[in-house]
Amino acid sequence: EKIANGPMANYGMNVAPMAITWALRFVQAKLELFTAKAMSNAYQQQKREARSQESAEERAARKAAKRAAKLAAKEQAEQQRQETLQQEYQRRKETAEQATQQLFGKTKPKAKQEEDNADYENDDMQAESTDNMVRLLSEEALEAKRQFEAELEGMDINDLD
Repeated sequence: EKIANGPMANYGMNVAPMAITWALRFVQAKLELFTAKAMSNAYQQQKREARSQESAEERAARKAAKRAAKLAAKEQAEQQRQETLQQEYQRRKETAEQATQQLFGKTKPKAKQEEDNADYENDDMQAESTDNMVRLLSEEALEAKRQFEAELEGMDINDLD
């Protein structure tokens, strides 16, 4: 009663709206969680049913398409990375030439610049040929691995002795 009539009486808090709000939010969160789980389970069930009806060839084709898409995306990312590196190299080269010109006045003679450009193009061609060789070797390794797995598919591991 001292508090109710004292100076702190004006600063009291009404707890009921807070409790109701908390309870409603709690129920909403539980309901959303329940609904999400039910939808996820239904989706998984549909996916299982669809896969159980597909043949081994369809499954292999689906997986091969997925692997091919993944490989294509990886190659595209690598190509984009190479292009970015090329652009960065050109930008830095131009910046260096501008700095050289500002510091020392004249830059290299035209003949020397053309030699440098030719050297850079030769380096590019060597890098591309190296990349192509690595790509071919990795493709050959993948093909050999696929053939090996295909040969082992029908065999029993315990009968390899």
